[in-house]
Amino acid sequence: MEKRIQSVQRAINILNCFNEDAPVLTLSHISELLDLNINTVRGLVNTLVANGLLIHNTTDNTYTLGLYFILKSNLIYDTRHLENLVDIAEPYLQRISEKYSVFSSIQVVSQSSIYMVKSIQPPASHYRITAQLYEPLSYHCTSSGKLYLQYLSPNNLQTALESINYECYTANTISCQEELLEELERQKKNYYSLEVDERSMGFSSIAVPLLRSGNRLLGTVSVAGPTQVIREQLTPLSRDLIDVSGEMRLKLKTLPEFILE
Repeated sequence: MEKRIQSVQRAINILNCFNEDAPVLTLSHISELLDLNINTVRGLVNTLVANGLLIHNTTDNTYTLGLYFILKSNLIYDTRHLENLVDIAEPYLQRISEKYSVFSSIQVVSQSSIYMVKSIQPPASHYRITAQLYEPLSYHCTSSGKLYLQYLSPNNLQTALESINYECYTANTISCQEELLEELERQKKNYYSLEVDERSMGFSSIAVPLLRSGNRLLGTVSVAGPTQVIREQLTPLSRDLIDVSGEMRLKLKTLPEFILE
């Protein structure tokens, strides 16, 4: 393993403490989460605040993520050509959502993870899915996550499998490595990945690969919706997604190579 700078890793660990469930934290809470001395945490947090990565609310002595990330996100969006990708994907996603009354999205692979970067809600829908944009998708319980694993080399696949925390969200969630490998073998027979009631009961998803040159996985195109809707329309939905992925791949060939690794 390459050598890491301890102080930098600790600062990153502090930033990773903040998430949707914990957007506001105190020093003592961060210290407990990381099992670090509070004085060590205080020095690191003060440095992060001074550089805009964290904001200190002096009224209640709490911390939140800083505006630094918003300012830098636009730069990432542009230099990674995500804007071009989203522009190409959006009309296809809109068409799929309107035709099948499902939630549609596009995901991209980056830094050994897969992230949703654009989502479309179906019009006049009786349900709503909260999209977690730019959050790494779980490998074991999402259709895009499982499809990502399918395109890894044997060594990278083993590393990814060993990193999974098999959190069970429902009775259908894959709960061990052996079960996940069996699912990947079944998945190879199709050109799509299927997730049924694994992340949330009553909701399911389908994902197809979006490939670049050399059949490398750039990302996935996926849909999600009520399980009954997905099951009843599985065949036409998967065929349309495969067609969309192929059409997008042709358009992407006219653009600069994506810099996403």
